[in-house]
Amino acid sequence: MLNKIKTNVMNIMGKSQRKWLLQSIMNVKTPFKRCNHKKKCIFIHVPKCAGISISNAVFGREVGHSPIKYYKVFDREKYERYFKFSFVRNPWARMVSAYFFLKNGGKHYKDEEWAKKNLCNYSSFREFVLSLKKGRHTSKILRWKHFRPQHEYLVDYNGELAVDFVGKVEEIKNDFEHIKEKVNIENELRHRNKSKHDEYKNYYDLESVRVVSNLYSKDINMFGYDFGHEKQVEI
Repeated sequence: MLNKIKTNVMNIMGKSQRKWLLQSIMNVKTPFKRCNHKKKCIFIHVPKCAGISISNAVFGREVGHSPIKYYKVFDREKYERYFKFSFVRNPWARMVSAYFFLKNGGKHYKDEEWAKKNLCNYSSFREFVLSLKKGRHTSKILRWKHFRPQHEYLVDYNGELAVDFVGKVEEIKNDFEHIKEKVNIENELRHRNKSKHDEYKNYYDLESVRVVSNLYSKDINMFGYDFGHEKQVEI
């Protein structure tokens, strides 16, 4: 397996990036353990984008948050042959969802510990968002999986979108019908892991809207989002 990974790295990356990548994935388990080999499909679970509901409906279990680029490194042949899909969400809504999800303890102790260290000093969502205008603090927050830009899960090492289909949480009913047809399943979605909060637009003012816009500009441009111009969903 190690020789295969090294070969794939040599084939898809420039020399300056190879050493860094090999070091970063040596302790990562193959993400293919969590895909559906019978259906020959890969689901990239972007956090706070209905991924637990989707993965349970398609795979009967959760699939983790490995970015698509890892699949290509571990097994390029399967990566190219399997149907690859994901779902994304309005970045302003996702920010609200992630914040309150972690503030309320997250899913497990790692989420809870991270939130205690990084969110406990903020008395409001607005205060948290405005703290992200600049600095090393911002980089630290955006490295945590729930706040990590969505496109980083879905692009290859050249920055190009590397999945076959990107659904939107705001259109999940229709978009999941496409997935059901593509991978030949009849399971319905059940909402799981909901964050408890009001409609996301209620938490923003002009200044905080702009901060999130700057933080997630690539997501906004790549997936065609705007503030407040979509229907509300409970995820």
